[in-house]
Amino acid sequence: MVSILNKILILIATLLIIFIVGILLLRKLSTARAKICYSIIGCLALALVATGLFIASPREKKPITESSSQNIQDRREKERNMDMIMWYDIDYTKNGWDDLYPGHPGAVTANGRYRSTTPLLGLYDQREPETARQHLYWMEALGCNVITLDWTNYNIWHDPSYEFNYNRYVYVNSEVLLETAQATTDFDAPQIYVTVRMMGEDTELLKESVDDVYQLYEQFKAQWYFLDDGTADADKPFLVIFADHPYLTKIQKGEIPYQDERFNIRWSNGFLSYTEDENSIHRIPGETPLWIFVEKKREDNGYYEVFCKDSPQGGVEQMFACVVGNCDPETGESDPMNHIIDGKTTFERHLRMVKELRPQALLVLRFNYAKAWKEEPQEGISLYESSHIEPNEDFGFLVFNNVMKNLYDLNDWTPAPPELSQIDFNEDGSIVLALDSFPLEYRISHSETMDGAEWNYLNVNTWISVPAEFSGETYYLQTRNAFGESNIFSITINK
Repeated sequence: MVSILNKILILIATLLIIFIVGILLLRKLSTARAKICYSIIGCLALALVATGLFIASPREKKPITESSSQNIQDRREKERNMDMIMWYDIDYTKNGWDDLYPGHPGAVTANGRYRSTTPLLGLYDQREPETARQHLYWMEALGCNVITLDWTNYNIWHDPSYEFNYNRYVYVNSEVLLETAQATTDFDAPQIYVTVRMMGEDTELLKESVDDVYQLYEQFKAQWYFLDDGTADADKPFLVIFADHPYLTKIQKGEIPYQDERFNIRWSNGFLSYTEDENSIHRIPGETPLWIFVEKKREDNGYYEVFCKDSPQGGVEQMFACVVGNCDPETGESDPMNHIIDGKTTFERHLRMVKELRPQALLVLRFNYAKAWKEEPQEGISLYESSHIEPNEDFGFLVFNNVMKNLYDLNDWTPAPPELSQIDFNEDGSIVLALDSFPLEYRISHSETMDGAEWNYLNVNTWISVPAEFSGETYYLQTRNAFGESNIFSITINK
């Protein structure tokens, strides 16, 4: 663009040319005609001067307005402070659920593995796309833009007589989740990667698992997660490998037990117990390809010690936060999800220093692992002493909402309740809502004050069914999420 100074110089040159041409013309004209020419030249000069002043004067800039499609909660990816990764168990089928512990919600005392609650979705089957879509929406609403699929028990059972084909279900369930995520258009489904396991030192069996993962990646490249770690492997699909502690010790010394040029790989397990630096932070060096899973060290005040994996490019690459302090098999001590210290939940006490250190990735544990298991107490022992963020029949969105609020805070997003401005209807008459403000629950009523209306979770497959008795009358709809209730929206349907 031409600068203001150049425009002024052009203006002056134009005025000089007009003046010179005018003088030459006036020499040849009579007095009357000369007056007319003087007037014309004067008007032209004044017009050019006015134009120049407008060009040179500073003008007020109009504010840039956001597109109406932008989320009212200002959740734009460019403003995300870190990737938020949800640990997701992927091995549930209709007939593959543990029984609810008979002493529920208390701590398990009987041998055997039980579940510690029942999800709001019921005993779902992850082979069904409807389950995948609902979970994808919930995890996106939480603030998570990445999901890691738990394959840490994959390839354990090879006996063809084993009645539950675990491997096949894990693979198919993962395929359904990826396919559903890739096809989703009405919200931003999280990207996905897999966490596999090396059993002992069996690298051949590990390669079989990794080959299966790569087959999934080939099908769903657009939905896969890539860790932009600034290394030569940043353009490769991401993969995490669980390994037993003796092999993690070797990795710390630079001895990598398995290499695969197809992936950008990190190794992991719980309780890595790195030594503290001068700021009392346990740090994994940037050049060591380890990621943190869970750590149990707590200070006397109930806050968890800080663990982080440094980035090879400087800064912090990864941290973790869990909604529960799992039961210690040695001491029997646990830190339930509803244990409040200084007004902070267990999850919030796990988040110590996350905002200050601002890691590239935060691993959040776990979405759907409601276990009560006496023989393996670290896996969970009761309703509040197991790891599950998924809304359930016991306390609904209680833990979910706490996680959502904290993830928003870490990303500096503005919290806001959903907003109802317009609705759509399916052919079956059900109400369809826009999801950009992340409504989680709804209620409908004949009363504008919503008297007696009960809250229901928003199913993003079946949406909101309107009772037949509401037909032809005005009724009222309201939604809510972790940050509050929406406006009340009136609806009239003709018979």
